[in-house]
Formats: sequence, structure tokens, C-alpha cells
Amino acid sequence: MLDALVELEGLLVELPSAMERQRLGQQLDVSADKLRNGVAEAERLSALLALAVLLEIENREQLEDLDDAQNEAWRIGSLLIATEDASQLKEATDRYEKDFLQALKGIHRNVVQRWEEVVRRDFRPLIQVGAMLEKLDPSSSLGREMASCGQAPAGMQHVSNASELLTKVRDLVAKREELQRKRRSEYGDGAVAEFVNALAENRATLNMVTPDVRRWLDSHGASAWLKVAT
Repeated sequence: MLDALVELEGLLVELPSAMERQRLGQQLDVSADKLRNGVAEAERLSALLALAVLLEIENREQLEDLDDAQNEAWRIGSLLIATEDASQLKEATDRYEKDFLQALKGIHRNVVQRWEEVVRRDFRPLIQVGAMLEKLDPSSSLGREMASCGQAPAGMQHVSNASELLTKVRDLVAKREELQRKRRSEYGDGAVAEFVNALAENRATLNMVTPDVRRWLDSHGASAWLKVAT
């Protein structure tokens, strides 16, 4: 679709003859006006598809909506490229206005909803984890970085441009993965790491305080004030 829309932008001045211009008639002017944002909307679809993959959307209906939008874009693009008369051009324009743009709105809504779910699951807990780690070990920057990463999505609430949203989400996901690697490097994947995660999620119990965890707590002077469930 993107190539077809780019081609259409120059169609008014690139028609090979006056006869072709007359044959398409007024519909060419109408379609060119209605499709003037077509390239941007096609790029918006590409960004939303990339976000769907990045955020691992698995809902069957939402995946079907994505497929439908892609197929509709392909059909509109094919119609535009093969247009030989005003009726075909009108059909492509109508499908763009009535079907494609409406589908884009639904996809954008689904992607934003999925991003909010990922924020709640993967980012907000970082705020508590970071605050706790900073208290336990003020000399390490990990706690501050994790808290900052967890708070960052709050500043994205008003981002409506799909390409901008893709860039910001991609950067945040990469930052979170980097911090998780750093956390594993500092605390490992054993009992201490499990205890740290459980504390952040308010599910730590005395059973988790193994000898290794106790030594780690003592080394950070946390045993006296730390509270866990019995």
C-alpha cells in the first residue's frame, strides 16, 4: 500500500496524457485529497505491527484484527496500482476511508491496552525493587536505575504517534532487559535473587530466608529492620 500511495501523490502531474486525466476525471482530485495522509497512515500501521510483535500480543481476536488490516492495506494498494477507471479509484478510496482507517483506530487501541498491561507486569514492580535495593546498598546505582525505569512509562501517557511510541517502548524494553542482566550479575539467580523479587512483590516469607539470604541481609545491615511474613 505504501508504494501505491506514494505513486498516487505524483499521479496528478505524471499522467501520461490528457485523455487519461479526462478518463479518471474528478475522482482523481477527490481521491488525492482523501488519500493525502495515506503514506503516513501506512507507516503508522507498520509501527503498530512492530509494537504488536515487541509486546507479544497473543489475543486471537487482536491478532486477527492485525491480519485484517494488513490484508486491507494490500488490497487497497493493489487497487490503486491497477486503477484504470474512476470506479476502481473510488472503490480504493472508500475502502481506505471506511475500512482501513477504522481498523487502524482499533489496532492502536489494542496496542496501547497491551502496553499498559506490560507496564503493570514488568515496569511498575521495578519502582519498589529499585527503592528497596537502593536502601540496602546505596553505593550501587542499580536501585536508582531500576526505579527510574519503572517510573518512565508514566511520562508516555500522552504519546499518540505510533512511530514515537514504538521508539520509546523499544528503548524502555531494552533498558529493562539491561537492568535485569545487571541484577543477575550482582545478585545471581539463586536464593538471594528470589528473595529480592519476593520482597518487591510483598510475598516474602521466613522460609525464603536461607543461610545465604541471612548472610546477605547481615552484610547489608538489613536484618534488624526487614519484615517478612511468617
